[in-house]
Amino acid sequence: MHKSLSAFGKLTGSSVATTDGSHMHIRLFIYDKLSGLVFLVDRGAAVSRFLKRLASTSETSDIFLYAENGSQIRTLCLKQLELDFGLRRRFSFRFIIAENSHPIISENFLERFGLIVDVKNRRLIHNLTTLVSDVISCPRPTLDWTLVSTENPY
Repeated sequence: MHKSLSAFGKLTGSSVATTDGSHMHIRLFIYDKLSGLVFLVDRGAAVSRFLKRLASTSETSDIFLYAENGSQIRTLCLKQLELDFGLRRRFSFRFIIAENSHPIISENFLERFGLIVDVKNRRLIHNLTTLVSDVISCPRPTLDWTLVSTENPY
């Protein structure tokens, strides 16, 4: 937290920040040329996931995932997939088969293959070749948030 400096050099109370709820959060999706599916690019996701309904498997798994709201996401197994985002190479990676609404590319996938997400320009960049693949953006409203000082009892 930032503290402000008074005229005598003493620190005063902490800042308070808030939003008015009018901000839009951009969700980015990328098209896979091999499967014809659109993958959600989620830099906050711990693991990459693929759709249970498209996996053609009945294996079960002891792996449990949890959504941000605390709900449990059922998983089945791991599956090796090959993806092509138009970056002159294919990306082979093991995905967790789970019950989710979109297949998800997570931070571990991006890091492994040296892919950089350029949110401002809505594109995915391959770090070694600097080749670029456009992503599809889908705005959605974010929840209101407030940052309040814990030092002030009021």
